[in-house]
Amino acid sequence: MANIFLLEDDKILSKGISIALKKDDHTVTEVYGYTEALQQYQKQKYDLFLLDINLPDGSGLELCRKIRETSETPVLFLTANDMEEDMLNGFSAGCDDYISKPFPVEVLRKKVLAVLKRTIGEKNLIKYKDLEVDKEKYMVLMKGQQIHLTSTEYKLLLYLMENRGKVVTKTMLLEQLWDIDGNFWRMTMKHFEIYRKLILIVGAAWAVISIGILFFMENSFLRMFFATSCVVILCSFMFLLDFIHNRYNDNLLEDITLLIEALVEQQERTVFSEAEDTLTARLQHQLLKLRNILKAQNQMLTEEKAQIKTLISDISHQIKTPIAAANTFVQLLSDKTLQDEERNEYIATLQISLEKLTFLTNSLIKMSRLESGIICLKPEQISLNDIVLQAIKTVYAKAKTKNINITFDSEKHFEALLDFNWTAEAISNVLDNAVKYTPNGGVVDLKITEYPSYLRLDISDNGIGIPEEEQAKIFGRFYRGKQSAGVDGVGIGLYLTRDILNKQDGYVKVTSDENGSTFSLFLKKSMQV
Repeated sequence: MANIFLLEDDKILSKGISIALKKDDHTVTEVYGYTEALQQYQKQKYDLFLLDINLPDGSGLELCRKIRETSETPVLFLTANDMEEDMLNGFSAGCDDYISKPFPVEVLRKKVLAVLKRTIGEKNLIKYKDLEVDKEKYMVLMKGQQIHLTSTEYKLLLYLMENRGKVVTKTMLLEQLWDIDGNFWRMTMKHFEIYRKLILIVGAAWAVISIGILFFMENSFLRMFFATSCVVILCSFMFLLDFIHNRYNDNLLEDITLLIEALVEQQERTVFSEAEDTLTARLQHQLLKLRNILKAQNQMLTEEKAQIKTLISDISHQIKTPIAAANTFVQLLSDKTLQDEERNEYIATLQISLEKLTFLTNSLIKMSRLESGIICLKPEQISLNDIVLQAIKTVYAKAKTKNINITFDSEKHFEALLDFNWTAEAISNVLDNAVKYTPNGGVVDLKITEYPSYLRLDISDNGIGIPEEEQAKIFGRFYRGKQSAGVDGVGIGLYLTRDILNKQDGYVKVTSDENGSTFSLFLKKSMQV
Protein backbone atom coordinates (compact mmCIF):
# COMPACT_ATOMS: atom_id res chain seq x y z
CA MET A 1 0.00 0.00 0.00
CA ALA A 2 1.39 3.40 -1.01
CA ASN A 3 0.60 6.96 -0.06
CA ILE A 4 -0.10 8.80 -3.34
CA PHE A 5 -0.36 12.56 -3.93
CA LEU A 6 -2.80 13.37 -6.78
CA LEU A 7 -2.89 16.88 -8.31
CA GLU A 8 -5.65 17.20 -10.93
CA ASP A 9 -7.79 20.32 -11.35
CA ASP A 10 -10.69 18.43 -12.93
CA LYS A 11 -12.59 17.06 -9.92
CA ILE A 12 -14.44 14.43 -11.93
CA LEU A 13 -11.26 12.94 -13.40
CA SER A 14 -9.54 13.18 -10.02
CA LYS A 15 -12.36 11.25 -8.43
CA GLY A 16 -12.18 8.52 -11.07
CA ILE A 17 -8.40 8.13 -10.72
CA SER A 18 -8.71 8.02 -6.94
CA ILE A 19 -11.34 5.26 -7.11
CA ALA A 20 -9.14 3.20 -9.46
CA LEU A 21 -6.00 3.55 -7.30
CA LYS A 22 -7.81 2.73 -4.08
CA LYS A 23 -8.62 -0.68 -5.59
CA ASP A 24 -4.91 -1.47 -5.03
CA ASP A 25 -5.22 -0.35 -1.39
CA HIS A 26 -3.37 2.92 -2.01
CA THR A 27 -4.10 6.02 0.03
CA VAL A 28 -4.81 8.98 -2.26
CA THR A 29 -4.58 12.65 -1.27
CA GLU A 30 -6.49 14.75 -3.81
CA VAL A 31 -5.68 18.42 -4.46
CA TYR A 32 -7.04 20.59 -7.27
CA GLY A 33 -4.67 23.55 -7.69
CA TYR A 34 -1.01 24.59 -7.56
CA THR A 35 -1.39 26.78 -4.46
CA GLU A 36 -3.16 24.02 -2.56
CA ALA A 37 -0.51 21.53 -3.66
CA LEU A 38 2.32 23.76 -2.36
CA GLN A 39 0.66 23.84 1.04
CA GLN A 40 -0.05 20.12 1.13
CA TYR A 41 2.80 18.15 -0.44
CA GLN A 42 5.28 18.67 2.44
CA LYS A 43 2.85 17.91 5.27
CA GLN A 44 3.54 14.18 5.11
CA LYS A 45 5.69 11.65 3.28
CA TYR A 46 4.36 10.44 -0.08
CA ASP A 47 5.47 7.45 -2.09
CA LEU A 48 4.37 8.82 -5.47
CA PHE A 49 3.28 12.13 -6.98
CA LEU A 50 0.70 12.15 -9.80
CA LEU A 51 0.68 15.66 -11.27
CA ASP A 52 -1.32 17.44 -13.93
CA ILE A 53 0.70 20.09 -15.80
CA ASN A 54 -1.86 22.70 -16.86
CA LEU A 55 -3.40 24.20 -13.72
CA PRO A 56 -5.50 27.34 -13.22
CA ASP A 57 -3.02 28.83 -10.78
CA GLY A 58 0.30 27.40 -11.88
CA SER A 59 2.10 24.49 -13.49
CA GLY A 60 2.77 20.92 -12.44
CA LEU A 61 6.25 21.30 -13.97
CA GLU A 62 7.12 23.94 -11.40
CA LEU A 63 5.79 21.78 -8.57
CA CYS A 64 7.89 18.88 -9.83
CA ARG A 65 11.00 21.09 -9.76
CA LYS A 66 10.22 22.11 -6.17
CA ILE A 67 9.79 18.46 -5.20
CA ARG A 68 13.13 17.61 -6.79
CA GLU A 69 14.88 20.26 -4.67
CA THR A 70 14.33 18.18 -1.55
CA SER A 71 13.12 14.74 -2.60
CA GLU A 72 13.67 11.89 -5.07
CA THR A 73 10.12 10.61 -4.67
CA PRO A 74 8.81 9.32 -8.03
CA VAL A 75 6.77 11.83 -10.06
CA LEU A 76 4.38 10.80 -12.82
CA PHE A 77 2.70 13.39 -15.06
CA LEU A 78 -0.93 12.97 -16.18
CA THR A 79 -1.51 15.58 -18.87
CA ALA A 80 -3.12 16.37 -22.18
CA ASN A 81 0.18 17.85 -23.46
CA ASP A 82 1.31 15.03 -25.73
CA MET A 83 3.89 16.76 -27.96
CA GLU A 84 7.48 15.49 -27.93
CA GLU A 85 8.71 18.82 -26.57
CA ASP A 86 6.13 18.65 -23.77
CA MET A 87 7.40 15.23 -22.77
CA LEU A 88 11.01 16.42 -22.86
CA ASN A 89 10.08 19.35 -20.62
CA GLY A 90 8.45 16.91 -18.23
CA PHE A 91 11.50 14.68 -18.01
CA SER A 92 13.75 17.74 -17.72
CA ALA A 93 11.71 18.87 -14.73
CA GLY A 94 12.50 15.54 -13.07
CA CYS A 95 9.54 13.25 -13.69
CA ASP A 96 9.83 9.46 -13.82
CA ASP A 97 7.09 8.82 -16.37
CA TYR A 98 4.61 10.65 -18.56
CA ILE A 99 1.04 9.56 -19.37
CA SER A 100 -1.04 11.43 -21.95
CA LYS A 101 -4.76 11.95 -21.58
CA PRO A 102 -7.01 10.13 -22.26
CA PHE A 103 -5.54 6.92 -20.88
CA PRO A 104 -6.88 3.47 -19.92
CA VAL A 105 -7.28 3.37 -16.17
CA GLU A 106 -5.70 -0.11 -16.03
CA VAL A 107 -2.57 1.21 -17.74
CA LEU A 108 -2.35 3.90 -15.08
CA ARG A 109 -2.67 1.33 -12.30
CA LYS A 110 0.08 -0.84 -13.79
CA LYS A 111 2.42 2.10 -14.32
CA VAL A 112 1.89 3.25 -10.76
CA LEU A 113 2.75 -0.23 -9.49
CA ALA A 114 5.84 -0.37 -11.72
CA VAL A 115 7.13 3.01 -10.57
CA LEU A 116 6.54 2.18 -6.91
CA LYS A 117 8.77 -0.91 -7.23
CA ARG A 118 11.78 1.28 -7.72
CA THR A 119 13.87 2.36 -4.75
CA ILE A 120 15.23 5.78 -4.18
CA GLY A 121 18.72 4.41 -3.71
CA GLU A 122 18.79 2.93 -7.21
CA LYS A 123 18.50 6.36 -8.78
CA ASN A 124 21.83 7.38 -7.33
CA LEU A 125 23.62 4.26 -8.57
CA ILE A 126 25.23 3.82 -11.98
CA LYS A 127 26.11 0.21 -12.72
CA TYR A 128 28.11 -1.49 -15.45
CA LYS A 129 28.84 -5.17 -14.97
CA ASP A 130 30.82 -5.43 -11.70
CA LEU A 131 31.45 -1.67 -11.48
CA GLU A 132 29.16 0.61 -9.43
CA VAL A 133 29.29 4.39 -8.88
CA ASP A 134 27.27 5.85 -6.01
CA LYS A 135 26.78 9.52 -6.90
CA GLU A 136 25.24 10.35 -3.52
CA LYS A 137 28.14 8.91 -1.47
CA TYR A 138 30.87 9.64 -4.08
CA MET A 139 31.90 5.99 -3.84
CA VAL A 140 33.18 3.53 -6.47
CA LEU A 141 32.78 -0.22 -5.97
CA MET A 142 34.29 -3.08 -7.97
CA LYS A 143 32.67 -6.44 -7.13
CA GLY A 144 31.48 -4.90 -3.90
CA GLN A 145 34.94 -3.65 -2.89
CA GLN A 146 35.53 0.09 -2.62
CA ILE A 147 38.06 1.62 -4.98
CA HIS A 148 39.83 4.80 -3.86
CA LEU A 149 40.13 7.34 -6.67
CA THR A 150 41.35 10.89 -6.88
CA SER A 151 38.83 13.64 -7.57
CA THR A 152 39.89 13.85 -11.22
CA GLU A 153 39.77 10.07 -11.66
CA TYR A 154 36.29 9.95 -10.12
CA LYS A 155 35.03 12.72 -12.39
CA LEU A 156 36.49 10.99 -15.45
CA LEU A 157 34.97 7.60 -14.53
CA LEU A 158 31.56 9.13 -13.75
CA TYR A 159 31.50 11.08 -17.02
CA LEU A 160 32.39 8.00 -19.06
CA MET A 161 29.76 5.84 -17.34
CA GLU A 162 27.06 8.48 -17.75
CA ASN A 163 27.88 8.67 -21.44
CA ARG A 164 28.24 4.92 -21.98
CA GLY A 165 27.68 4.01 -25.62
CA LYS A 166 28.39 7.55 -26.84
CA VAL A 167 31.44 8.89 -28.67
CA VAL A 168 33.49 11.01 -26.26
CA THR A 169 36.21 13.18 -27.76
CA LYS A 170 39.42 14.40 -26.16
CA THR A 171 38.09 17.95 -26.17
CA MET A 172 34.94 16.88 -24.34
CA LEU A 173 37.03 15.20 -21.65
CA LEU A 174 39.30 18.21 -21.27
CA GLU A 175 36.33 20.56 -20.95
CA GLN A 176 34.70 18.25 -18.41
CA LEU A 177 37.77 17.70 -16.25
CA TRP A 178 39.89 20.79 -16.55
CA ASP A 179 37.47 23.39 -17.90
CA ILE A 180 39.68 24.28 -20.85
CA ASP A 181 38.33 27.44 -22.47
CA GLY A 182 40.46 27.28 -25.58
CA ASN A 183 42.17 30.65 -25.11
CA PHE A 184 45.23 31.16 -27.30
CA TRP A 185 47.44 33.93 -28.55
CA ARG A 186 45.50 36.28 -30.77
CA MET A 187 47.00 39.13 -32.73
CA THR A 188 44.96 42.21 -33.46
CA MET A 189 45.65 44.90 -36.04
CA LYS A 190 47.05 47.11 -33.29
CA HIS A 191 49.52 44.42 -32.23
CA PHE A 192 50.49 43.71 -35.83
CA GLU A 193 51.31 47.36 -36.55
CA ILE A 194 53.43 47.61 -33.39
CA TYR A 195 55.39 44.43 -34.18
CA ARG A 196 55.83 45.40 -37.85
CA LYS A 197 57.17 48.87 -37.03
CA LEU A 198 59.45 47.50 -34.34
CA ILE A 199 60.95 44.91 -36.70
CA LEU A 200 61.44 47.51 -39.45
CA ILE A 201 63.12 49.94 -37.07
CA VAL A 202 65.41 47.30 -35.61
CA GLY A 203 66.17 45.97 -39.07
CA ALA A 204 66.95 49.41 -40.47
CA ALA A 205 69.14 50.28 -37.47
CA TRP A 206 70.99 47.01 -37.81
CA ALA A 207 71.52 47.62 -41.54
CA VAL A 208 72.97 51.12 -40.94
CA ILE A 209 75.24 49.92 -38.15
CA SER A 210 76.38 46.96 -40.24
CA ILE A 211 77.22 49.16 -43.24
CA GLY A 212 79.21 51.46 -40.98
CA ILE A 213 81.13 48.62 -39.43
CA LEU A 214 81.72 47.02 -42.82
CA PHE A 215 83.11 50.30 -44.22
CA PHE A 216 85.79 50.55 -41.52
CA MET A 217 86.87 46.87 -41.69
CA GLU A 218 90.24 46.29 -43.45
CA ASN A 219 90.48 42.46 -43.34
CA SER A 220 88.75 41.07 -46.42
CA PHE A 221 87.84 37.76 -44.74
CA LEU A 222 86.27 39.48 -41.81
CA ARG A 223 84.41 41.82 -44.11
CA MET A 224 83.04 38.86 -46.08
CA PHE A 225 82.06 36.97 -42.91
CA PHE A 226 80.42 40.03 -41.40
CA ALA A 227 78.57 40.79 -44.63
CA THR A 228 77.25 37.20 -44.77
CA SER A 229 76.15 37.43 -41.13
CA CYS A 230 74.31 40.67 -41.84
CA VAL A 231 72.49 39.09 -44.77
CA VAL A 232 71.44 36.12 -42.61
CA ILE A 233 70.22 38.40 -39.82
CA LEU A 234 68.31 40.61 -42.27
CA CYS A 235 66.71 37.52 -43.82
CA SER A 236 65.72 36.41 -40.32
CA PHE A 237 64.05 39.76 -39.79
CA MET A 238 62.19 39.32 -43.07
CA PHE A 239 61.07 35.77 -42.11
CA LEU A 240 59.93 37.07 -38.73
CA LEU A 241 57.99 39.87 -40.37
CA ASP A 242 56.41 37.39 -42.79
CA PHE A 243 55.46 35.06 -39.90
CA ILE A 244 53.80 37.86 -37.98
CA HIS A 245 51.96 38.99 -41.10
CA ASN A 246 50.65 35.48 -41.76
CA ARG A 247 49.70 35.09 -38.11
CA TYR A 248 47.77 38.34 -38.26
CA ASN A 249 45.97 37.28 -41.43
CA ASP A 250 45.04 33.94 -39.85
CA ASN A 251 43.69 35.67 -36.77
CA LEU A 252 41.84 38.20 -38.91
CA LEU A 253 40.15 35.45 -40.91
CA GLU A 254 39.31 33.61 -37.70
CA ASP A 255 37.79 36.75 -36.18
CA ILE A 256 35.70 37.35 -39.29
CA THR A 257 34.61 33.71 -39.16
CA LEU A 258 33.54 34.19 -35.53
CA LEU A 259 31.54 37.24 -36.55
CA ILE A 260 29.77 35.31 -39.28
CA GLU A 261 29.09 32.40 -36.90
CA ALA A 262 27.62 34.85 -34.39
CA LEU A 263 25.42 36.23 -37.17
CA VAL A 264 24.19 32.75 -38.10
CA GLU A 265 23.66 31.68 -34.48
CA GLN A 266 22.08 35.01 -33.45
CA GLN A 267 24.66 35.58 -30.71
CA GLU A 268 26.01 38.75 -29.13
CA ARG A 269 29.67 38.84 -30.04
CA THR A 270 32.24 41.53 -30.90
CA VAL A 271 35.86 40.78 -31.81
CA PHE A 272 37.08 44.14 -33.11
CA SER A 273 37.41 47.34 -31.14
CA GLU A 274 34.43 49.60 -31.77
CA ALA A 275 36.49 52.63 -30.80
CA GLU A 276 38.73 52.31 -33.88
CA ASP A 277 37.55 53.51 -37.28
CA THR A 278 38.93 50.58 -39.25
CA LEU A 279 37.58 48.51 -42.12
CA THR A 280 37.12 45.50 -39.83
CA ALA A 281 35.31 47.61 -37.21
CA ARG A 282 32.92 48.97 -39.88
CA LEU A 283 32.35 45.42 -41.18
CA GLN A 284 31.58 44.30 -37.64
CA HIS A 285 29.11 47.17 -37.20
CA GLN A 286 27.20 46.25 -40.37
CA LEU A 287 27.10 42.57 -39.40
CA LEU A 288 25.74 43.50 -35.97
CA LYS A 289 22.99 45.58 -37.60
CA LEU A 290 22.12 42.64 -39.84
CA ARG A 291 22.10 40.33 -36.83
CA ASN A 292 19.70 42.61 -34.96
CA ILE A 293 17.34 42.67 -37.95
CA LEU A 294 17.42 38.90 -38.28
CA LYS A 295 17.00 38.48 -34.53
CA ALA A 296 13.91 40.69 -34.52
CA GLN A 297 12.39 38.74 -37.41
CA ASN A 298 13.17 35.41 -35.76
CA GLN A 299 11.67 36.68 -32.52
CA MET A 300 8.43 37.52 -34.31
CA LEU A 301 8.33 34.06 -35.90
CA THR A 302 9.09 32.43 -32.56
CA GLU A 303 6.30 34.35 -30.84
CA GLU A 304 3.82 33.40 -33.57
CA LYS A 305 4.82 29.74 -33.30
CA ALA A 306 4.57 29.92 -29.52
CA GLN A 307 1.08 31.39 -29.75
CA ILE A 308 -0.04 28.65 -32.13
CA LYS A 309 1.57 25.99 -29.96
CA THR A 310 -0.05 27.41 -26.82
CA LEU A 311 -3.45 27.52 -28.53
CA ILE A 312 -3.15 23.90 -29.68
CA SER A 313 -1.92 22.83 -26.24
CA ASP A 314 -4.77 24.65 -24.49
CA ILE A 315 -7.42 23.18 -26.77
CA SER A 316 -5.88 19.73 -26.39
CA HIS A 317 -5.89 20.03 -22.61
CA GLN A 318 -9.43 21.34 -22.44
CA ILE A 319 -10.79 18.56 -24.63
CA LYS A 320 -8.73 15.63 -23.40
CA THR A 321 -9.42 16.17 -19.70
CA PRO A 322 -13.21 15.60 -19.85
CA ILE A 323 -12.61 12.76 -22.33
CA ALA A 324 -10.20 11.18 -19.86
CA ALA A 325 -12.76 11.59 -17.06
CA ALA A 326 -15.53 10.05 -19.17
CA ASN A 327 -13.25 7.20 -20.27
CA THR A 328 -12.24 6.49 -16.66
CA PHE A 329 -15.82 6.18 -15.45
CA VAL A 330 -16.83 4.08 -18.47
CA GLN A 331 -14.11 1.61 -17.47
CA LEU A 332 -15.18 1.74 -13.82
CA LEU A 333 -18.75 0.97 -14.88
CA SER A 334 -17.56 -2.27 -16.52
CA ASP A 335 -16.93 -3.69 -13.05
CA LYS A 336 -19.72 -6.25 -12.56
CA THR A 337 -19.31 -6.18 -8.76
CA LEU A 338 -20.56 -2.58 -8.49
CA GLN A 339 -23.49 -1.86 -6.25
CA ASP A 340 -26.51 -0.09 -7.75
CA GLU A 341 -25.78 3.04 -5.72
CA GLU A 342 -22.19 3.19 -6.99
CA ARG A 343 -23.27 2.49 -10.55
CA ASN A 344 -25.85 5.31 -10.49
CA GLU A 345 -23.25 7.68 -9.03
CA TYR A 346 -20.75 6.81 -11.77
CA ILE A 347 -23.40 7.27 -14.49
CA ALA A 348 -24.31 10.71 -13.10
CA THR A 349 -20.65 11.68 -13.00
CA LEU A 350 -20.19 10.43 -16.56
CA GLN A 351 -23.12 12.59 -17.66
CA ILE A 352 -21.48 15.64 -16.09
CA SER A 353 -18.26 14.97 -18.03
CA LEU A 354 -20.18 14.63 -21.29
CA GLU A 355 -22.07 17.87 -20.60
CA LYS A 356 -18.78 19.63 -19.92
CA LEU A 357 -17.34 18.27 -23.16
CA THR A 358 -20.43 19.42 -25.06
CA PHE A 359 -20.18 22.89 -23.54
CA LEU A 360 -16.48 23.09 -24.38
CA THR A 361 -17.05 21.98 -27.96
CA ASN A 362 -19.78 24.57 -28.46
CA SER A 363 -17.56 27.28 -26.96
CA LEU A 364 -14.67 26.36 -29.25
CA ILE A 365 -16.97 26.43 -32.25
CA LYS A 366 -18.23 29.88 -31.27
CA MET A 367 -14.68 31.14 -30.77
CA SER A 368 -13.43 29.76 -34.10
CA ARG A 369 -16.39 31.18 -36.01
CA LEU A 370 -15.90 34.62 -34.54
CA GLU A 371 -12.13 34.67 -35.08
CA SER A 372 -12.30 33.28 -38.61
CA GLY A 373 -15.08 35.64 -39.68
CA ILE A 374 -17.35 32.77 -40.72
CA ILE A 375 -20.09 34.44 -38.71
CA CYS A 376 -20.39 38.18 -39.00
CA LEU A 377 -22.18 40.16 -36.35
CA LYS A 378 -25.15 42.13 -37.65
CA PRO A 379 -25.76 45.06 -35.31
CA GLU A 380 -29.13 46.76 -35.45
CA GLN A 381 -30.97 49.30 -33.35
CA ILE A 382 -32.41 47.14 -30.60
CA SER A 383 -33.50 47.18 -26.98
CA LEU A 384 -30.62 46.53 -24.55
CA ASN A 385 -33.19 45.76 -21.86
CA ASP A 386 -34.51 42.80 -23.88
CA ILE A 387 -30.97 41.49 -24.40
CA VAL A 388 -30.19 41.70 -20.68
CA LEU A 389 -33.43 39.89 -19.76
CA GLN A 390 -32.58 37.15 -22.25
CA ALA A 391 -29.11 36.76 -20.69
CA ILE A 392 -30.58 36.58 -17.19
CA LYS A 393 -32.82 33.68 -18.26
CA THR A 394 -29.76 31.58 -19.19
CA VAL A 395 -28.28 31.76 -15.66
CA TYR A 396 -31.47 31.98 -13.61
CA ALA A 397 -31.63 28.26 -12.78
CA LYS A 398 -27.98 28.15 -11.66
CA ALA A 399 -28.47 31.27 -9.53
CA LYS A 400 -31.59 29.79 -7.93
CA THR A 401 -29.72 26.66 -6.79
CA LYS A 402 -27.28 28.92 -4.89
CA ASN A 403 -30.05 31.23 -3.65
CA ILE A 404 -28.43 34.16 -5.46
CA ASN A 405 -30.65 37.18 -6.12
CA ILE A 406 -30.24 38.82 -9.56
CA THR A 407 -31.53 42.43 -9.64
CA PHE A 408 -32.11 44.59 -12.72
CA ASP A 409 -33.99 47.87 -12.94
CA SER A 410 -35.67 47.66 -16.34
CA GLU A 411 -38.14 50.54 -15.99
CA LYS A 412 -36.17 52.89 -18.24
CA HIS A 413 -35.81 51.73 -21.82
CA PHE A 414 -32.39 51.82 -23.57
CA GLU A 415 -31.51 51.13 -27.19
CA ALA A 416 -28.15 50.48 -28.80
CA LEU A 417 -26.63 49.32 -32.08
CA LEU A 418 -26.14 45.61 -31.27
CA ASP A 419 -26.39 42.05 -32.51
CA PHE A 420 -29.05 40.54 -30.28
CA ASN A 421 -27.85 36.91 -29.97
CA TRP A 422 -24.12 37.53 -29.71
CA THR A 423 -24.53 40.42 -27.26
CA ALA A 424 -26.77 38.20 -25.13
CA GLU A 425 -23.97 35.59 -25.29
CA ALA A 426 -21.43 38.16 -24.08
CA ILE A 427 -23.61 39.30 -21.16
CA SER A 428 -24.48 35.68 -20.25
CA ASN A 429 -20.79 34.81 -19.99
CA VAL A 430 -20.20 37.60 -17.48
CA LEU A 431 -23.34 36.71 -15.53
CA ASP A 432 -22.34 33.04 -15.45
CA ASN A 433 -18.97 33.94 -13.92
CA ALA A 434 -20.66 36.22 -11.37
CA VAL A 435 -22.95 33.38 -10.27
CA LYS A 436 -20.06 30.87 -10.13
CA TYR A 437 -17.89 32.96 -7.84
CA THR A 438 -20.61 34.51 -5.67
CA PRO A 439 -21.29 32.61 -2.45
CA ASN A 440 -24.68 31.16 -1.60
CA GLY A 441 -27.21 33.83 -0.75
CA GLY A 442 -25.25 36.55 -2.58
CA VAL A 443 -26.45 39.30 -4.92
CA VAL A 444 -25.72 40.04 -8.58
CA ASP A 445 -26.86 43.49 -9.68
CA LEU A 446 -27.21 44.83 -13.24
CA LYS A 447 -27.41 48.55 -14.00
CA ILE A 448 -27.44 50.55 -17.25
CA THR A 449 -25.95 54.05 -17.42
CA GLU A 450 -26.36 56.26 -20.47
CA TYR A 451 -23.62 58.38 -22.08
CA PRO A 452 -23.73 60.51 -25.24
CA SER A 453 -22.23 57.77 -27.45
CA TYR A 454 -22.33 54.66 -25.30
CA LEU A 455 -24.43 52.68 -22.87
CA ARG A 456 -22.60 51.18 -19.91
CA LEU A 457 -23.91 47.94 -18.45
CA ASP A 458 -22.48 47.25 -14.98
CA ILE A 459 -22.68 43.68 -13.68
CA SER A 460 -21.72 43.69 -10.00
CA ASP A 461 -21.42 40.84 -7.51
CA ASN A 462 -20.30 40.35 -3.91
CA GLY A 463 -18.16 37.32 -4.70
CA ILE A 464 -14.54 36.40 -3.97
CA GLY A 465 -13.06 39.19 -6.07
CA ILE A 466 -10.20 39.09 -8.58
CA PRO A 467 -6.57 39.79 -7.54
CA GLU A 468 -5.17 42.95 -9.10
CA GLU A 469 -2.37 41.09 -10.86
CA GLU A 470 -4.92 38.89 -12.67
CA GLN A 471 -7.40 41.56 -13.77
CA ALA A 472 -5.53 42.22 -17.02
CA LYS A 473 -5.27 38.50 -17.80
CA ILE A 474 -8.79 37.20 -17.25
CA PHE A 475 -9.92 38.12 -20.78
CA GLY A 476 -7.24 35.94 -22.34
CA ARG A 477 -8.09 32.73 -24.16
CA PHE A 478 -8.30 29.72 -21.76
CA TYR A 479 -7.05 31.78 -18.82
CA ARG A 480 -8.28 30.68 -15.42
CA GLY A 481 -7.19 32.55 -12.31
CA LYS A 482 -5.68 31.11 -9.16
CA GLN A 483 -9.02 31.25 -7.37
CA SER A 484 -10.74 29.22 -10.07
CA ALA A 485 -9.20 25.95 -8.90
CA GLY A 486 -11.99 23.46 -8.23
CA VAL A 487 -14.58 25.59 -10.05
CA ASP A 488 -15.95 24.27 -13.34
CA GLY A 489 -15.01 26.30 -16.39
CA VAL A 490 -12.83 26.36 -19.50
CA GLY A 491 -11.63 29.97 -19.61
CA ILE A 492 -13.32 30.97 -22.87
CA GLY A 493 -16.36 32.96 -21.68
CA LEU A 494 -14.69 36.28 -20.90
CA TYR A 495 -12.50 35.98 -23.99
CA LEU A 496 -15.64 35.64 -26.12
CA THR A 497 -17.25 38.57 -24.30
CA ARG A 498 -14.36 40.89 -25.11
CA ASP A 499 -14.21 39.70 -28.74
CA ILE A 500 -17.96 40.16 -29.26
CA LEU A 501 -17.89 43.68 -27.83
CA ASN A 502 -14.80 44.65 -29.82
CA LYS A 503 -16.47 43.57 -33.06
CA GLN A 504 -19.32 45.99 -32.21
CA ASP A 505 -17.00 48.91 -31.40
CA GLY A 506 -17.48 48.33 -27.70
CA TYR A 507 -15.22 47.21 -24.89
CA VAL A 508 -15.21 45.75 -21.38
CA LYS A 509 -13.29 46.53 -18.21
CA VAL A 510 -13.29 45.21 -14.66
CA THR A 511 -12.81 46.62 -11.16
CA SER A 512 -12.52 44.32 -8.17
CA ASP A 513 -11.63 44.10 -4.50
CA GLU A 514 -12.24 41.75 -1.58
CA ASN A 515 -15.94 42.81 -1.55
CA GLY A 516 -16.65 41.66 -5.10
CA SER A 517 -16.24 42.59 -8.76
CA THR A 518 -17.90 44.87 -11.30
CA PHE A 519 -17.70 44.19 -15.04
CA SER A 520 -18.54 47.25 -17.13
CA LEU A 521 -19.67 46.58 -20.71
CA PHE A 522 -19.58 49.65 -22.95
CA LEU A 523 -21.98 49.32 -25.87
CA LYS A 524 -22.32 51.64 -28.85
CA LYS A 525 -25.55 53.60 -29.18
CA SER A 526 -27.34 54.51 -32.37
CA MET A 527 -25.45 56.26 -35.14
CA GLN A 528 -28.21 58.85 -35.23
CA VAL A 529 -27.58 62.12 -33.44
